[in-house]
Amino acid sequence: MKRLKTLVSVVLSISILFSVSFAEFDTHTIDLFRQMLQELYYKDLTDEELEEAAIKGMFNSLDPYTVYYNKEEASEFEEAVSGTYVGIGIKMESLNGYINVNQVFNNSSAKNAGVLPQDRILAVEGESVVGWSTSKAASVIRGPEGTFVKITFGRGAEKYEVSLERRQVQVDSCSLDILEDNIGYIKVEEFNATTYAEFASMIKTLKVCGVKKLILDLRDNNGGYLSQCIAAAKLIVPKGKIVTIQYRDPEEDTTYRSSLDHKDFDIVTLVNGNTASASEIVAGALKDSGAATLVGKKTFGKGIVQQMYNLKNGGAVKVTVAEYVTRNDNHIHGVGIEPDIEIDGEEEQLNKALELLRNK
Repeated sequence: MKRLKTLVSVVLSISILFSVSFAEFDTHTIDLFRQMLQELYYKDLTDEELEEAAIKGMFNSLDPYTVYYNKEEASEFEEAVSGTYVGIGIKMESLNGYINVNQVFNNSSAKNAGVLPQDRILAVEGESVVGWSTSKAASVIRGPEGTFVKITFGRGAEKYEVSLERRQVQVDSCSLDILEDNIGYIKVEEFNATTYAEFASMIKTLKVCGVKKLILDLRDNNGGYLSQCIAAAKLIVPKGKIVTIQYRDPEEDTTYRSSLDHKDFDIVTLVNGNTASASEIVAGALKDSGAATLVGKKTFGKGIVQQMYNLKNGGAVKVTVAEYVTRNDNHIHGVGIEPDIEIDGEEEQLNKALELLRNK
């Protein structure tokens, strides 16, 4: 009876508080909500769990990109954008209830063991992962460098099991090819910590080989580091503005420029609905300057910039701090960038790019 009276008192107190403005909420109100959940929720909840949930709610309610990360999540995020991580060397995707291998990285234990793209991950250490999310599977596959994990893969109707060492894996963000008619092709997967160095090396290789025509593939590039995309853009965007970052205080606005005063390549840039953020900065600068023809589908439309702040507890917060406008002062957030030539299909887009460059 005493517990019931306490709960009724808490609920009545909260009911009264709901009649006032949210602006009048204080720490006492938050304590009441915490007490309510700890009394009523069907599982035990610690103060630490509820405090983290409250912080997450505060950040995650603003926009999809302003986020609070706990220690483990911050480590995973940093690993994802660093260009290196400790693991078995695969990229995973979820498909029809299975976790499939999407990509196998070079010089990794998975590559050495003969794991192939489209292999299915069926079990980890004997436990079935069918129906799991990729993040849950990654959490059990991940572990300290030098340790091993036993994974059961499926390939067609066959199964095979291998023990794979967790070790440092370098994730290449760019790939280079020279196609027919001496047309260069650079695919940029993301703008991580090593992208500029990779991209600069590939541009240099194309020049040495006498290549004058380039397909820059930014399809499915979700973005990454602003500094890396700006540095890469300076190698191919002609002299002038690349992008302007606009903060809440106009005095903090920053314009990044290219000093490139010569044209090394005729460029066609491939884009699609997953071309976002940093890759849109590059695509926008190339389009606005007339340095490239954009082929494909309208880009995603993420025209805002985030800043990471590390916390003493090992966590981090990522906060949207600015919006950016393209070379011609276009605001693309929520709008995207229209290609010069709209066309469906990955193969069809590539063929159109080849056709345009052959006719240059």
